[in-house]
Amino acid sequence: MGINQTIRDHFKWVMVVMVALALGGFIIMDIMTGKGSLFGNSQAVMGKIEGEKIDIRQFNSTEQMLYRGGGDSYAQRNALWNYMVENRLVQEEAEDLGLGVSDEELEELTYGTDLSPIITSRFTDPTTGQVDRARLSQIRQTLESNQAIDPNFKRFWEYQKGEITKDRLQTKMMNMVAKAIYIPTWQAQMWADEQAKTRNAAYVKVPLDAIPSTDVTLSDEDYKAYLRENSDKYKQDEEVRRLQYVVFEVKPTAQDSAKIFQEVAKLKEEFKATDNDTLFIQNHGGTFDGAYYKRSDLSPFIADTLFKMPVGEVYGPYMEDGQYKVAKLLGRKAIPDSVRARHILIRLDQNSSPELINQAFNTIDSLKQLIESGQARFDSLAMQFGQDGTATKGGDLGFAAPGQMVKPFNDLIFFEAEPGKLYKVTTQFGVHLVEVTDRKYINNDEGVKVGYVSKYIDPSIKTQKKVQSEAMELAETYRKWEDLEKAVAERSDLKVEVSNPLKRNDFFISGLGSGQASRDMVRWAFGDDPNLDEPKPGDVSPVVYRYQQPERLFYNKFVVAGLKSIQKPGKPRLADVKDEIEEDVLNWKKAQLIAERVKGKSSLEAIAAEFGVKVDTVQGVRFNASSVEGIGQEPKVIAAIFVTPMTQFSEPIIGDSGVFVVKPLEEIPNPAPPAIDQVKRLQLTGLQSNVRARFMTALRKKANIKDYRSNFF
Repeated sequence: MGINQTIRDHFKWVMVVMVALALGGFIIMDIMTGKGSLFGNSQAVMGKIEGEKIDIRQFNSTEQMLYRGGGDSYAQRNALWNYMVENRLVQEEAEDLGLGVSDEELEELTYGTDLSPIITSRFTDPTTGQVDRARLSQIRQTLESNQAIDPNFKRFWEYQKGEITKDRLQTKMMNMVAKAIYIPTWQAQMWADEQAKTRNAAYVKVPLDAIPSTDVTLSDEDYKAYLRENSDKYKQDEEVRRLQYVVFEVKPTAQDSAKIFQEVAKLKEEFKATDNDTLFIQNHGGTFDGAYYKRSDLSPFIADTLFKMPVGEVYGPYMEDGQYKVAKLLGRKAIPDSVRARHILIRLDQNSSPELINQAFNTIDSLKQLIESGQARFDSLAMQFGQDGTATKGGDLGFAAPGQMVKPFNDLIFFEAEPGKLYKVTTQFGVHLVEVTDRKYINNDEGVKVGYVSKYIDPSIKTQKKVQSEAMELAETYRKWEDLEKAVAERSDLKVEVSNPLKRNDFFISGLGSGQASRDMVRWAFGDDPNLDEPKPGDVSPVVYRYQQPERLFYNKFVVAGLKSIQKPGKPRLADVKDEIEEDVLNWKKAQLIAERVKGKSSLEAIAAEFGVKVDTVQGVRFNASSVEGIGQEPKVIAAIFVTPMTQFSEPIIGDSGVFVVKPLEEIPNPAPPAIDQVKRLQLTGLQSNVRARFMTALRKKANIKDYRSNFF
């Protein structure tokens, strides 16, 4: 009994200690990672720039405000990240230099005469090429009067102020660096002397294909020798990984095509019988824009047939652009050669708030009522309310030929509007009140109005699943790439592809494009997928990646991927890049062999005869030329023309496009050397342009940037 009690007492204390340790562990974990963490919520940090954190929630909110879910989300996130990084670096550098942008300067950059390039790029009228000052004035008035405005637009405008400020500070700093550059007279004189040098020369070019690839055997020593000479060419600033992959294309079967043909044939009969063509087209995803088209504007597949058909007849099904289509002739009429119209435009754009949109439509309705009731003249109201260049002319647009106006406006004035009546139409520029004032009929060309209903010849779900199963079976059967590659080699319908060097946050893979599947493959390759183990070179991903046809609801390819190589930052190891550099090494080896055969020849003619090429000449080659006609961009060859003694021929020169031997024939003196001041200006302009091109790259290179985006996207 005493022994049992002793055991129980000891066991009780052991349990107390274990429970305490467990509770302590939970508390420490909560302190380190919880929302109430003493060290902050590390789970929400997607990056640090010079120690300043970027919160994922703030990032997502800004992304949504800017892009509202449209476009390529990965490209947009990349652009936003780059802006945040650069903005932080510019602000920090500006603070150290004592630079800033005052409120008055920001106001001038946004609304004044010295507009920021941010404003000019977003508020330039594409029809006139001029900044839309009326639109800017309207926005300014709305913001300053505290009128009701879309909160998203207010946030966008504040964000835009940050963009303008960053751009201005960056410009100031680049100008400071550019203006600090000085070119001494001796250097300008040296450049002037180089520009004055001109020579004529003879040369022989032996192309690399003079030696067949089958005649060249590459050894490991060849690879090593090439890499020793060219390692900087393959140097990486950060870790890169390469994928190898096999694509299973998904194509519709004959059964898929036949089924879709039958579906469209059935629609043809329904289309012919319907009393409401517009509703039928809308309900079946067809196309109809109300325009009348000339014969030359229609598809050659159906143009002749449509112009012979009676109105109401349906043609098809016929195949075009990967679809089965039926076309119904809805009308025919003579098309004017030109139309004269006038309009009153109230401008809107994609950033316009609902309040501004309603206000624009209400204004147009009020103007329409004033004109139709006879209380005001069209031209007077156009001069008062019009917001484009035609306002000063009473809104008159003059005569326009078909296609000169944007499509909604063009279709209205040519095919729908009756002269003397008022119409409303919305275009990319805003809301228009329109009146046709004249029409000219010269050729009396006939046009037809056509409605289409179609279906893409897409693979069925059954077909997609079958191809996916094939890909999954391959990935599950062969877990090592070496074995998988042997299996693929036995099939004529499959081949192995190799990706471009991929960085951790890349979302584009050569041969596959961008998107979620590509991003998922990159995350797997770097071990950033939380559901999968980090791979080693030679591993096959357990996931089969699915690529969807853009804007279509089917998968057009399934991809089995493997990790090919990992290259650490710095100069590469041969094992990491051997496959990538094979073609370059082959060409380098060919060039070495050609150079060896050239060395024993005593003349250009003998070299030309050896390789079945000709001796050619170049005239007026300048020392500072970047390219020479017949030779191309071969800086080593151009240099050899000037360093080789006159009438002697050079050693073999291994260029990018072949092996060259040159022989200078004549030096031509320059009777009018360029003025030193002019040379200074030209060289200074070139160097200052380099500053502007490389400024941000240099700033980022010396910055402390921690990028954790791959944990989130």
